[in-house]
Amino acid sequence: MSNKFNYLIFIDDDVPTNIYHEVILEVADLCNEYKFFEDSQEALAHIKDLIENNKELPELIFLDLHMPGLSGWDFLDIYKTLKENLPEVIILTTSLNPLDKEISKKYKQVRKYMNKPLEEELIKELLGVLNNS
Repeated sequence: MSNKFNYLIFIDDDVPTNIYHEVILEVADLCNEYKFFEDSQEALAHIKDLIENNKELPELIFLDLHMPGLSGWDFLDIYKTLKENLPEVIILTTSLNPLDKEISKKYKQVRKYMNKPLEEELIKELLGVLNNS
């Protein structure tokens, strides 16, 4: 059982939110390594590279839904085809549309749907859940 995540990925085009989440991660000291992507295509390329080079994948991916270019939904549609047993995705959004939450349930890779911002307590909760699964 680990008291830290080894590697997390955040995909969100909102820079202030990314800065806030980075501060939370640093203060909480709950993650060894993390990477932020403002572009979901870049994130997909990174994940494909990890898979192709047999490198360690993140434990979780935090994904915003509404982004320019490749949306979170588009990301999920491509992501689910990359390989079996992919890391789970936490949808982290400002969307209050109940339809978004319903749609997210159609993706087996989505573990949780929640509203921004991510808080330290939730990171600890997720770490506990992953350690016990």
